[in-house]
Amino acid sequence: MACISVCIAAYNADAYINECLLSIARQTLQPYEVVIVDDGSKIPLEISTEIRGLFQTQCIRLIRTKNCGPYAARRFAIEYATGDIVVCVDSDDELAESRSLEKMMQ
Repeated sequence: MACISVCIAAYNADAYINECLLSIARQTLQPYEVVIVDDGSKIPLEISTEIRGLFQTQCIRLIRTKNCGPYAARRFAIEYATGDIVVCVDSDDELAESRSLEKMMQ
């Protein structure tokens, strides 16, 4: 079965990144990895141990870069992704349905 990498570009996203990650953690098909690029946030983004613990995968990468905009951050995340399928999600988005990744895989 193919592996899914979820890539997230984040800038000053500390107010809503947890909801985004929770929606990914609730998926019936868990991602192989989550790659988050903190695109030069004023306060560096931190992912709590509690949120990390919700994922079956331990491969949650947080990469910090200087601010280059969402397109560049997304491209950077994709370059670091190692899954067969890459799904890009914005840091203020949520996967509304728990079968979203499963449907994408199909």
